[in-house]
Amino acid sequence: MDAMCREHSRGRRVALGLFIGLTLLVGLLLILVLSNVFAMPSTTRDSYIEVCIQVLNATLTLAALMVHPARFVTLLRLLMWYASSTDMRAEARIQAAFPSLPVEFMDQNNPQGINVPMRKLACLMGVLNLQCFLQYPITAVVWLYPFSERPYFVIALALALSCTCTIGAALWEHRMHRSTVRYRAKRAESAIERFLVEDTSI
Repeated sequence: MDAMCREHSRGRRVALGLFIGLTLLVGLLLILVLSNVFAMPSTTRDSYIEVCIQVLNATLTLAALMVHPARFVTLLRLLMWYASSTDMRAEARIQAAFPSLPVEFMDQNNPQGINVPMRKLACLMGVLNLQCFLQYPITAVVWLYPFSERPYFVIALALALSCTCTIGAALWEHRMHRSTVRYRAKRAESAIERFLVEDTSI
């Protein structure tokens, strides 16, 4: 089972690396073409721009379609947990969705510092779902409108909001992870100090 999990994790890392590499490569080519770095006729330039836009759009849309179902299901589980907070299987699945964050399932009003309350995770998943939803207007505009008639302000607005959601969610999750790690370290230090005090008092 552990070998299967490691193989699945390695496959996800490889897929993520390929996705990031392709996105950066095509994005760089698009920027170079838009900046007129390459001397070419305007019709050829427009063709290169259109190909780059279509490849980027297809890559980002595929990525959104791959991760959105899992994110949406996790958000539903978080919301349904409030209605039935005694489902152990739901708790296990929620914790599995956040492997780097210990989840607080007991006291939501006064969670332990080592655990992350459910409301923060629900907000985090809401932001990540919004990031996926924002890709779909971009896809619709790119696929339904010809190159010269596209409302590019829709693409710019949706792309800016999507990037904001992505960066904000990543920083927020990293901050929650660091907070729990620091709290664990403080608890470990206090436990060691308490043990040393008790040991020397014997």
